[in-house]
Amino acid sequence: MSQHGKSLVCNVIAVVVSFSLMCGIARAELVAYDGFGTSGSLNGTSTGTGFSSSWTAVDAFTLSGFNPTLPGNAPAASGGCAGLASVATISASRDLSSELSSTSGDTWYVSFNLDSFGMPQGWFRAELHSDEGPWVAFGDSYTDRLRQHKIIISDGSNIADDLPGLVGSNTLYYVMKLVTQANGTVDAYMNYYDVAAESLPATEPAAWAGHVSLSGLNCGFDSVTFKGRSYADNDAEYFDELRIGTTWADMVVPEPGTLVLLVCGLIGLLAYARRKNSVKRHWNWSWKRTVNGTAVAAGAWLVLATGAARADYVSTVLDDNPVAYWRLNETGGDETTMHDSATDDGDQSGTWHIREAGDAGLGYDGPRPSAYPGFEADNKAPRLLWGRTQPTYVDIGNPSELRITGALTLEAWIYAEADDHAYGVVSKWLGNNYGNPTDDRSYTLMVNDGNKPGFWVCVDGSLDTDVRLYSDTAIPLGAWAHLVGVFVPSQSMRLYINGQLDKEITEDVPGTIYDSDNADVWIGMMQQKERGFNFKGRIDEAAIYDLALSGERIAAHYAAATIPEPGTIALLASGLIGLLAYAWRRRK
Repeated sequence: MSQHGKSLVCNVIAVVVSFSLMCGIARAELVAYDGFGTSGSLNGTSTGTGFSSSWTAVDAFTLSGFNPTLPGNAPAASGGCAGLASVATISASRDLSSELSSTSGDTWYVSFNLDSFGMPQGWFRAELHSDEGPWVAFGDSYTDRLRQHKIIISDGSNIADDLPGLVGSNTLYYVMKLVTQANGTVDAYMNYYDVAAESLPATEPAAWAGHVSLSGLNCGFDSVTFKGRSYADNDAEYFDELRIGTTWADMVVPEPGTLVLLVCGLIGLLAYARRKNSVKRHWNWSWKRTVNGTAVAAGAWLVLATGAARADYVSTVLDDNPVAYWRLNETGGDETTMHDSATDDGDQSGTWHIREAGDAGLGYDGPRPSAYPGFEADNKAPRLLWGRTQPTYVDIGNPSELRITGALTLEAWIYAEADDHAYGVVSKWLGNNYGNPTDDRSYTLMVNDGNKPGFWVCVDGSLDTDVRLYSDTAIPLGAWAHLVGVFVPSQSMRLYINGQLDKEITEDVPGTIYDSDNADVWIGMMQQKERGFNFKGRIDEAAIYDLALSGERIAAHYAAATIPEPGTIALLASGLIGLLAYAWRRRK
């Protein structure tokens, strides 16, 4: 073989290896995803991303170690969920962080894996629901005593459905496409793939097996439901890998943008390697060039494709423009300045106060890797303990930017060490006792007796007009938790724990918050200046926003703290590949 021929072969190998790495690791950005990667009851679990609630499962939905084989090109499965159906219909539902509007003109794709294990009678499907009535569903059915594929749209009273074929395989990968129009008309398309015999096409197919259309759906699909029924005891249907995206590529292959980057990089690599190889006369040089080139291409692609996929926690918070954000990383003693990271002028910086508090102080461990890889390895937090007359807390003062009367979000991480009292976390809440002559209550994110979070706002400063939202969830002592309270004037108050919506009220929500010109903003205390309801434990990363953060953004904040940055893994992998290639070259 000629030298040019050898060079071409080597470069083709580089392309194939790099492309294989890409297909095996890349993940598109999804609207929502759940891989059901835990065990036990499905009810109450909150794995995945893109949801504002946990699963609410009726009857016997049980998470299992089942890990189904998916058709070629489908993303790898992780975990599995079994719905053990008797002769009754069972269902499991979960709210989406962002609704899928039926009038937006957008296109949505939904997919999931289903294994019936030979169940002869019964049906199982995935559904998208709107709280206004309409719904759409796809999966298998038991119609005319036959198991058939089925897709359905309903506006709450009228139904359009299609039965595109008989179920001929136990294990299937279903994909649905929803095309919306501004007038509320929705077209739903459905395809299904036999896991044992088929691969998903890399590009969207020109033809779909099933299609239905219905007009007048002026709504937003805001929840997902899995529903099924067996006609014999102990029959089971397993499902896995729920994915919701905006492109066909979200269901099967990496983002097109990533492919473009890879192709451009590989073209450049191929041209460079060919030029170099044409000068050399030794076959081994071509192979060494190939390995080095592959390492460079794969590493560069991994960094480009995944390095920006996960931001660190601090950047994610700052992207949402908080009015004030206190990292609380400082060290020192009494009267230490606690800096505001959201502004440059320092107007919302606070002062650390420590008096009769024993082991309280600055510089304790904050949330850190490996449990919280979105933070620095030396992330710090203050430890606050109750002092009888002069407790520990951070006093921010009363800057005009924090006298918020409209939309509001309060956010902080807490590490509680006691659960026997009500404690302030981030508060502008001053009561009329212990020397304070007036009521000056505005807002507070707090923890109540039993270490159950709460979020309060007040209309005129008095106890008679405060509105309180309490969680039923007790935060474990000695562990970090992420808390967020959101106020939407006249609409809702929401409380989030660890990125998930925990409690919400939508009735009797005030239209404004009291503008106190006397109460300071405190971190770690509420109610009283000298005998405060002060927090016992550590508080970190406190932030205040003059807007209502969405559930999706709150989930993104928590994810940025808890999910490793793929770019780190990419750098390590590419470095190891490059080191091996270099060592091999040195041996030759």
